[in-house]
Parts: sequence; C-alpha cells; structure tokens
Amino acid sequence: MEKIQLRRLQATDGENVYRMLQQIGANENDFTNSMYGKPKEEFAAWLQRGDGFYYGRGLLPGMVRNGTYWLFADETPVGYGKLRFAGLEAPAVAQYGHIGYAVAKPYRGKGYGVKLLAGLLAEAEKEGLKEVMLHVNRANNASYKTAARCGGVIREDKYPGMWEFWFSLV
Repeated sequence: MEKIQLRRLQATDGENVYRMLQQIGANENDFTNSMYGKPKEEFAAWLQRGDGFYYGRGLLPGMVRNGTYWLFADETPVGYGKLRFAGLEAPAVAQYGHIGYAVAKPYRGKGYGVKLLAGLLAEAEKEGLKEVMLHVNRANNASYKTAARCGGVIREDKYPGMWEFWFSLV
C-alpha cells in the first residue's frame, strides 16, 4: 500500500524535489512555480528563502508568513502546495487565497490533488485558521472537482475566470 505524506519544505530537500518542480510549469492554471526552468544551482537558495518564509523571515513587501509543502507518495514527490497563514485582512490572501497547489504532470489524474489539498487544509487548521479560501481557474475542471471533494463551497463569484471556494475548518 502506498504511503502518502505531506512534508514541509526544508532547506535540505534533495534533487528528487527539484526534478518534480521541473514537471510543473511556471504558471499552470494560475499556480506560480518560480523554480520551473531554473538551474539546479539556484535550488538551495530557493529552499533557504522558502524555509525563511515559514518563520516570517525575508518576506517581500505585501507577502505574509507562508509555508510550502511537498506531497510524497512513498518516497517520490508528486506535487506541492503553498499555504498563507494570514487572515483575509491581508491583501495577498484577499487577492490570491490561502492555498495554491499543483500536481506534477506524470502524477495527474491519480487522486493526488485531493490528498494534497486535504493535507494543506489540515495544516491550515493546525495554524489556527478557521476558514480558508482557494481560487480555482475556471478552465481547470480537475481542481474544481478536487475542491468540491474536499468540502469547498463556492461562495462568491467576484473574479473573472475564477471560482472562489471556501472551506470551513471548525
């Protein structure tokens, strides 16, 4: 039986994570993967920045404390997600939502999106968030189904081309 695990980004993450990041485009369905297409020599510094963001260090103007998480199937990274730990009063959260996630191309259509989103929702609850918002590109039917399967409810329709899903964590 496959062992599924959500792991927080660590500054020591290895080449298997780097390779997975190369299988998710730079901006697929409005999910930003800033490591796509970057040389491996930049990976360690990217991990260091991401680790700092979790602790609130090195945040650029407008950023909020956030975490990056890898979804592993056995010992293979298959996708990743980002979670903002602030409330809706933060402009970054109001504009982009609390969560973003993507599954690497070779692993799509296998249920990993549901496992990844469910894991990110559990992390949001651990961080004390009571309600979480997720924007889903209307062209991304797979993410629409994933959000619905994880209990998301469309509450507003204020962004063109996007669904706004809400998850109650209480």
